[in-house]
Order: sequence, then structure tokens, then C-alpha cells
Amino acid sequence: MTGNTRVKVTPSPCPNSVTPDILKPDVIAPGLNILAAWSGNSGPTGMDEDKCRVNFNIISDTSMSCPHVSGLAALLKGAHPN
Repeated sequence: MTGNTRVKVTPSPCPNSVTPDILKPDVIAPGLNILAAWSGNSGPTGMDEDKCRVNFNIISDTSMSCPHVSGLAALLKGAHPN
């Protein structure tokens, strides 16, 4: 890691079922403070009172890491199709 990069530990690493000396997860991806497209159907706070509309929002959630991991899986599958 370089600079101020930090990994949020959720869920915590757990032993590999095949080799307990190896910790899971095998791949990690960013999911904290991700600048993402925002639909504009609701304000950036998600509250009904928020009348502001934006095209992008900073979101933190495990689902925000899914596109990163999916892209990595596609690259690995393309490089190693078997």
C-alpha cells in the first residue's frame, strides 16, 4: 500500500478452508467513499426532504466494490480462459 491507503476490515479475514494459514478474502476491492453515478430520482442524502439533484454521489457500501471485483474477474478469465 502507498500513501494513506487503508483497508476497512469488514468482514474480517477468516481462515481458508483448504489451507488455514491463508487468510480470506482472496481479492479485496474499494467500497468506501466511491464516487459513483447517481440517478437523480432522489437527493444525494437519500432523504425525502432533500430537493438537491446531482449526477454523482459518494457512496460507501459493500455493493460498491462489486463492479471492481467483476472487472477483475473478467480480466482474469480473459487471460486464463481454462
